[in-house]
Amino acid sequence: MINQLNKELERVDDLKSVDICQEFEFQTLHKEILGRGTYGKVYKMKNKFDNKNYAVKCIKKQNEKEGFPITSLREIKFLTTLDQENVIKIKQIYTRVKKNKNNIKTIKTYCAMDLMANDFWKLLMKNEQQRFYFTTNQIRSILYQCFKGLQYIHSQNIIHRDIKSANILVNEEGIVKIADFGLAKFCPKIEGVKKTPTVVTLGYRAPEVLLTRGQYSFQLDVWSMGCFAVELNFNRPLFKAKDEAQQIQQIFEKCGTPTIETWPEIMKSDYFIKLNPQKYDRKFISSIRNMNMAFDDELLDLLDKIFVLNPNVRLTVEQVLLHPFFTNHNLELCFEQFKEYIMKRNFAQEKVITRAYKPVQENIQFII
Repeated sequence: MINQLNKELERVDDLKSVDICQEFEFQTLHKEILGRGTYGKVYKMKNKFDNKNYAVKCIKKQNEKEGFPITSLREIKFLTTLDQENVIKIKQIYTRVKKNKNNIKTIKTYCAMDLMANDFWKLLMKNEQQRFYFTTNQIRSILYQCFKGLQYIHSQNIIHRDIKSANILVNEEGIVKIADFGLAKFCPKIEGVKKTPTVVTLGYRAPEVLLTRGQYSFQLDVWSMGCFAVELNFNRPLFKAKDEAQQIQQIFEKCGTPTIETWPEIMKSDYFIKLNPQKYDRKFISSIRNMNMAFDDELLDLLDKIFVLNPNVRLTVEQVLLHPFFTNHNLELCFEQFKEYIMKRNFAQEKVITRAYKPVQENIQFII
C-alpha cells in the first residue's frame, strides 16, 4: 500500500503550479502558522472560492533522492479515504514545484483539511489553569463522538495506534474529530500480522504493546481512549511514566498483575517472564475514587471494563457504545451542553505553556 502511494505521489510531484485543482486555491498573503512538525508546517489559510478557512499542512521535499516521510504517506493514504463525521478528512492535495538558480527542485505538498478550533491537550491545559472541569454530560458527549469515530476507523480495518488528547480535535460547533494518522496501520482481522512493537505515546500505551512486542490488535485503541477519558475528568493523564518499566509498574499497581486466570497468554511471553513483576491486586475503582469520590458511577464502571489487561476480555468499541453510560442518557442534550461550553469559552487557536506532563512520542522504528 505504501509503495503504491509513493508512486502516486511521485506522479503528483511532476505537476506544475498551474495544474493545481481550482477548487482549492488559497490566499497566501495572510496565512497564519498553526503548528510546526518534523516535516513541515500547518497553516491557517483562506480558500479564494468558498471564502472559508482551512488547516493546510505543507510537507517539503527536495530533490529526487529525498524520500517522502513515511508518517505523511500513511496519513495521506488514510485521510483521503476515510469519511465519517468524527474523523478528520483531507479535502484536497496539491503540489507546487520550484527550482532555484542551482536547479535544485523543491516540492511542497499541501494537504487541505477542516480547520479545527483546538485539540484537547490544549483545552485540558487551559481548564487546569482556570480550575475548570468538564461536567459528566460534557464528557459523555466528547467520548461518544470519539468512540463513534473509532468504531468507524476499526470498521475499515485500521488501527490508529496513537490515540491521545493532542490527536483529538474539536471545532467551534462542538464536533470532535480524531486526527493524526501517521502511526495508523491497515490490519485485516487475521492472526499473525507483524506490527511495529513500539507504538502509542507512552502514557496511553496498552499493556499488550508493552509486554508482547508487536502482538496487539484493535483493542489497544480502546485502552488509549480510556486513558483519554480519565484525562477529561482530571485535566491530566492517568499514567505519567518516564519509561516503559515505570509505565508497566503504574498499570499493574492500578489494574493488578496478570495471572494465569486473568491473562493466560501473557504467561508465555519471554519479556513478561524476564520482568518477573511484583504481584499487585486489582484496585482500579478504589484508585479512581481516591482521586475523586464523586466520580460518575456509570463512567467508572465503563472504565473498569476498559482497563482490563487482557485485550481478549477488554470491551470492544461496539460494546463501549452499548454501555449504560451512553444508552441511558439523552446524547443530544449532552452535545448541546458541550457545544455551549465551546461557544462560551471561545477557544480560538492559541499558544499555551508547555508543562511536564505533555505527552511525549518516542522514536518509532517502522515495520511496513
